[in-house]
Amino acid sequence: MEKENKEKFIILDPQTDNYMKTIEFAVAQGQIVLLQNLDEEIDSSLEPLLNKTIKKVADRFMIYLGDKDIRYNENFKLFMTTKLPNPRYKP
Repeated sequence: MEKENKEKFIILDPQTDNYMKTIEFAVAQGQIVLLQNLDEEIDSSLEPLLNKTIKKVADRFMIYLGDKDIRYNENFKLFMTTKLPNPRYKP
């Protein structure tokens, strides 16, 4: 699906060290993130991304991730996959 953007593609696992810092960088740079091997519990620090709680400050789009505001690049994309056959995620 994103063959033409493979230089901007990052594959992460929730067990990866500092994966949130990598996601923060990807959000600011407008990269594509594939978060794979998710369990039924998704890290609550990803909630602002999942809910797209983006706010406009002056002429910039910002999102609050972790403990800081990060500039949100509109080219950022997040894909999530799981190996679970029938996962049940909260709404």
